[in-house]
Amino acid sequence: MGKFDNQLAHWREQHRVAVEDLGDLQAGKRKIAEDTGEGWVDITDRWMEKLRNEVVVFAQLIEVYEKLNARNASRNPVEPGV
Repeated sequence: MGKFDNQLAHWREQHRVAVEDLGDLQAGKRKIAEDTGEGWVDITDRWMEKLRNEVVVFAQLIEVYEKLNARNASRNPVEPGV
């Protein structure tokens, strides 16, 4: 597995985690808060927006990489026995 294959595996895992975390937040299974110094404030909505963006970005990275990889594979076919 090459460097770029490792990166693809990393992106796929990050995408999976972001989708899972977003689902948990949307279902109300988890909440996120921060201490503002004057008490704890729910920032779940802010985190959901961040995770929605991450899901999109990782999906786009994966899609582009897979298209480039498929294009390069078709340009450089592996000869049998190599």
